Amino acid sequence: SAASDVYKRQFQNWSVIGAQGLVKGGFTRKGKQIIIEARLFDVQQGRFLTGRRYIGSEETLRRIAHKFANQIYATLTGEKGIFDTKIAYISEDNGKKEVYLMDFDGYNEKRFSYHGSITISPEWSPDGNWIAFTSYKGGNSSLYIKKYLSREEIVVSQYPDLNIAAAWSPDGKEIALTLSKDGNPEIYLIDKEGQSLQRLTKNWAIDVSSTWSPDGKRIAFVSNRSGSPQIYIMDRNGANIRRLTFQGNYNTEPDWSPRGDMIAFSSLRGSGFQICIIKPDGTGYIQLTQRGNNESPKWSPNGRHIVFHSTRS
Repeated sequence: SAASDVYKRQFQNWSVIGAQGLVKGGFTRKGKQIIIEARLFDVQQGRFLTGRRYIGSEETLRRIAHKFANQIYATLTGEKGIFDTKIAYISEDNGKKEVYLMDFDGYNEKRFSYHGSITISPEWSPDGNWIAFTSYKGGNSSLYIKKYLSREEIVVSQYPDLNIAAAWSPDGKEIALTLSKDGNPEIYLIDKEGQSLQRLTKNWAIDVSSTWSPDGKRIAFVSNRSGSPQIYIMDRNGANIRRLTFQGNYNTEPDWSPRGDMIAFSSLRGSGFQICIIKPDGTGYIQLTQRGNNESPKWSPNGRHIVFHSTRS
């Protein structure tokens, strides 16, 4: 029909500039309420792919955009997007370090902890309901977990000296952390109520920075037992320890991808640290960053992106 030909020509106009997809949308106001309709089209085939109607307010516009971005991503890739996720991080103000939260793109920054001291190493629980972190409130380091929504706060571990580097198990029931209550820093498992404790490593070296495999069967960690900090992998009960990294003299801060296929870490290269990835079997080593000093890599929930600290700017 003539209308169909016009419709196809409209898509051809987008196709000639290289567009593969087209998002069209509109909105109406009803008082303070905003009604938004958004649709995704396949330009090459000239067909509708997905769409949704949202009802919100000016305060929710960014979140609505992020939700539809997730829908676009899922439609095109079959995977969940990261556009509605948040990042937990540490920010310093007047000599005090607290946990803050922001949207994945850096907007909507909000303070999360109020300890008036030094807090370090925030770590989301797998279900996103809790954040674990170490705080020096009261002088000694203690491990806290705090609910994201209700802000309920629980002390999980407050042994003498170090209670640091928490890592949630994939089922969210246990936390691997480093304690120095028995001498040198070793890795332990503790349940999130702080009731049961199991020691995993027994070595003269410093063992720290645990990260779990997605199936919960293995833990990667950092140890200087070979003379310099390197990444090792062990079974969840502490058995079968093997060294993973041999490239470079200083490798630290491992983070296991949710997909299970890669471990990201920071590696000292020349005068600064760079973000690298490696497969759990020791192959597939790649240096991802080149410029500035880059540390603290963390995978996105879908395993396709890495957030990290950098001095590049």
